Amino acid sequence: MSAPDARQPDDRRALVQPELRPGERLLWSGGPDEAVTFGRNDLFLVPFSLLWCGFAIFWEVSVLREGAPVFFVLFGGVFVAIGLFFVVGRFLLKRSRKTRTGYAVTDQRSFLVVGSTVHQAPAKQQNQQVSWSRDRTHVSVDWTDSTTGNTPFGARQRGLTNTGLDGVMAPLPMTFVDVRDGEALLRALDESSRPEAR
Repeated sequence: MSAPDARQPDDRRALVQPELRPGERLLWSGGPDEAVTFGRNDLFLVPFSLLWCGFAIFWEVSVLREGAPVFFVLFGGVFVAIGLFFVVGRFLLKRSRKTRTGYAVTDQRSFLVVGSTVHQAPAKQQNQQVSWSRDRTHVSVDWTDSTTGNTPFGARQRGLTNTGLDGVMAPLPMTFVDVRDGEALLRALDESSRPEAR
């Protein structure tokens, strides 16, 4: 069987190429779709962040109107800043991170590159979780509960994955998110897990 074409429309080979080991064969490369803004974890986070930000702004306005001591103004200001990050800032951070993220599947491992950070999972690892978007146009693959070094935060990370809070409130997980060419990615993962691929 021939290897999946490593040249995908969502190609990020320029990001992953420097991380390839000598003799390592690239089966697939890609990245997250920057056009996808909301994920399933946002179903809870959006209402929560609006409530948080609304209450923080109400508190801050009340404190300013009452002429409260500076401490209370500063205290409220911190919560307003956190609320604004929850409502708007995390989406800007997520979009910026997506432009700097590359995913790769090789005959030895799967890995992602974000700036100077690299996370990886061995090819033989079969316990990744695959989830498709409702319209089956994007796929995400999660190794969070695997032996890639992310297990201490596994449960918490799954709820923060692809929200803009991952990497801020918990370490970045070993997860490929919002991949457009999901079929090619899954074929490459299947091929990399076969003994003959290595």
